Amino acid sequence: MPIRYINRMGEAYRLMVGVNRSGGPNYYAVSETRSRRKKRTAEGNASSVPEAAPLDAIPDGYEIYERPDTGQVLVRRTPATRVRPEEREAVESSVHRLAGYEVCSVIAEGDFVVVYIPDRDREDLEEILDRFHVFGDAHREESRRHLMATATQRRALRFVLRDEMARMYSAERWCSVGDGYWMSLPHPSGPLHELLKAYVPHLGRESFYELG
Repeated sequence: MPIRYINRMGEAYRLMVGVNRSGGPNYYAVSETRSRRKKRTAEGNASSVPEAAPLDAIPDGYEIYERPDTGQVLVRRTPATRVRPEEREAVESSVHRLAGYEVCSVIAEGDFVVVYIPDRDREDLEEILDRFHVFGDAHREESRRHLMATATQRRALRFVLRDEMARMYSAERWCSVGDGYWMSLPHPSGPLHELLKAYVPHLGRESFYELG
């Protein structure tokens, strides 16, 4: 069955496979919304693909990737990482549970687990809802979720694997001063669950910028 993927913004994509210029397979995602506007719109190198067919299985060594900043969907090679799947999942679960973000992106690459959160302050969100006279608990919650899901996401927190055998991590937060950089946080390297308890609850709060 052809693969259909819906991103966090509710936009549906179809996964396709074609042939690249060297004769090898070219995997990409096509936005159904954009396809309706234009006869043929495809991500990546789709314009150079003479023929294409729906993709019914993700090939080995590839993954579906949703860009945190735009929500654009890609089919890319799975990046090498020493982070275990259960560690990435623990970070994501902690962001949901300890920081209250239903929508976030947690990406593992190399020795890093990077947390992206919606680039929209919670206080500003409430002001927007008030401005547009969104009332009623259910309606307000639905609108709140929609606004958070459709917001661009910004990098916020990063966990760095320091000792592969002992599974010891350190933590850094993103500082947007100048061109931006990762700032080391004071908690000593330790088990990932200790760092999650120490730093994740500060995400999206003023106290986050006082860390480090």
